[in-house]
Amino acid sequence: MDPHTFLQNLAVVLCVAAVATVVFQRLRQPVVFGYLLAGMIIGPHISIPLVGGGALFARFSRQDEAEADQEGFNNVVRAGISPEGIDRRRIR
Repeated sequence: MDPHTFLQNLAVVLCVAAVATVVFQRLRQPVVFGYLLAGMIIGPHISIPLVGGGALFARFSRQDEAEADQEGFNNVVRAGISPEGIDRRRIR
C-alpha cells in the first residue's frame, strides 16, 4: 500500500470515528458504541461506499473467502473434530 493511500484511509477512519463520537455523546450513549458503529461502516462486511464506490478495506474477493472457508473446513476434519454443525452451503 503506498503512503498516499494509507494516509487517505487513515483520514477516513479518523473522520468517521470523530463523527460517531460526537453523535453518540449528543445522544448520551456510550461512545464505544459509536466506535463499534464506525468500525462496521468502514469494515469490509457492510458495504457503504465511502471511498471509490466500495468498502474501504475490502481486499479479498468472494473466491478468496470461499477458499479460506474450504481450508478451514479441511483443518477441522484433519483435527478430528466432527464437522456436523458446519453450514456446508457456504463451502464450495
